[in-house]
Amino acid sequence: MSHEAVTWAMRDAPMLRTEAGKPDHTARHVLQVLAEFAQKDGSEARPSTVTIRYRTGLDRSTVQRALRRLEEARLIAAVGIVNGCTNYTLALSQVRPASDWDELVEEEERRRAAAAERKRKSRAGAVTDSASVTVTYAECVTEPDVTPSEFVTEGEVTDSAPGRHALEVCDTPDVTHSAPGRHTLNAAVPVIDPSLKEEPSVDPSAADALPGIDAPPAEAPVADKPRRAQKAAAPTPNRHAIADELTSAFWDVHGAGRAQSFIATRGVIRTAITNGVARDTLACALDLIAREGRSISGGTIQTALGQLQHPQQHRDRPVAGGLTQAQWDAAYARAQARDAAEAAAHQEAS
Repeated sequence: MSHEAVTWAMRDAPMLRTEAGKPDHTARHVLQVLAEFAQKDGSEARPSTVTIRYRTGLDRSTVQRALRRLEEARLIAAVGIVNGCTNYTLALSQVRPASDWDELVEEEERRRAAAAERKRKSRAGAVTDSASVTVTYAECVTEPDVTPSEFVTEGEVTDSAPGRHALEVCDTPDVTHSAPGRHTLNAAVPVIDPSLKEEPSVDPSAADALPGIDAPPAEAPVADKPRRAQKAAAPTPNRHAIADELTSAFWDVHGAGRAQSFIATRGVIRTAITNGVARDTLACALDLIAREGRSISGGTIQTALGQLQHPQQHRDRPVAGGLTQAQWDAAYARAQARDAAEAAAHQEAS
């Protein structure tokens, strides 16, 4: 394979055109295959038709027509047959004109300019022209007629405030589109229920001056009722503290030789206390689980609680050969005393 021949076929060889004026890609591809087998001067390019088909993926008739077009354009010349294959010589002296490159550059510039123009028009169409927008101010809205006070008799005096129109006139202009039929006031008009109309307030001192209106009776001041003292909420015991003390009491009795760690056991007991299991009931369940040789978990606690349907019956007798509730209380008290002593020692040390 010659580098010069391949470079010529890929870059410098003239581009053939189809009848429609489009680049002849098929002939170009076949020419590049011939260049792979040519010598430095373009001679001895003799690949078989099967090889050309294998390299290009074209059928036999398409390859033959492409070779014929290349020969007619004098880019290749058949000089003989070697081992059943036609021997071609490439015309490396023929070079495509520089205008081919200039045409491609100009075409790319036109494409970019057209794309920029389409984008500009798209942006311009998305902006509404200010001339197509009208502004209507609230000053153009007239209030409904109000009957002057001189035409109202004294017996029919009513406060004009409830009877005024419910539409509040604001200074904000209403911007609407100029299209016909689109000009409306955007302010919402509330509807006032006549049954909710407020009665005018009358001053008792001026009641004598208005005929037909009785002064309302004066109400005696009502002394403020003493507020009932609210009971202070009883302090809620710390559930974690209860769980920790129960864990310490359990560990004093059953902790030796257990594969489960103290931290893991305390976590399960904390969860049970948080879920609302009573301390005494949980103590019986823990003792039952330990005597049966099981680990402390949420499932084993639920199973033990199911076995202890009446926990009060187990207070004065051993549970499954374990401790009585009184013994559990003693262990629980020892755990509390130990924790208190440790807290006091820590406080003195600090």
